[in-house]
Amino acid sequence: MAMILTQKVEMKIVTSFDIKVNRWTDSHGNTYHSCYVSALIGDRWEDLGHETFTYGYGTQGEYTGLEIIKETVIGFNPKEKVLHRIEEEINKEITVRYYDVKRKKDM
Repeated sequence: MAMILTQKVEMKIVTSFDIKVNRWTDSHGNTYHSCYVSALIGDRWEDLGHETFTYGYGTQGEYTGLEIIKETVIGFNPKEKVLHRIEEEINKEITVRYYDVKRKKDM
């Protein structure tokens, strides 16, 4: 539906990233997700942005999260496309947590 970006930060001040994905499957078998991204800066988690509702199946949520990171983190431009390789390239942890929800309104 809409990607909402909360703030921009410099890559050098970020310790790690957290991507929280809520997945929901409708009665026809279509899968949708919402995605919330935060960054650990110092000793605080700062919200970077979120995607409210979008179509995607499997692990698509992590790629939505990476798009939010690309849009909000200055200096984040990895050459790699696979999550664990991106972590190695940037030398920072990116945690992805998936939650399957039963109702659309729980997204």
